Amino acid sequence: MLRVASSERVLDVLDDAPDSALPIACRAGNCGACLLAVREGADLLLPPDLAERETLTAFGAAPPGERLGCQLRVGTGVSGRIVLEVRVARPDAARSDPS
Repeated sequence: MLRVASSERVLDVLDDAPDSALPIACRAGNCGACLLAVREGADLLLPPDLAERETLTAFGAAPPGERLGCQLRVGTGVSGRIVLEVRVARPDAARSDPS
């Protein structure tokens, strides 16, 4: 179990976790390598921004059940349990515009 402070990016906490299984490539929400299924606690996360929504759409994923791990931030003033499962983005759905 990891503790993430309000408004903190989950990726920043996972960077310091020696047993993190989150695959990371671009760290900017473009590649989909860090696609996650949110099994519990989606309501504790800040909603995805436009760039994340566009990448999720390109990979056939949809919030709140699927998110990009590199973009997750915990909401302000919330506490609870968040359960994430690493998914594998479909390579045939890669974005044509990596910006």
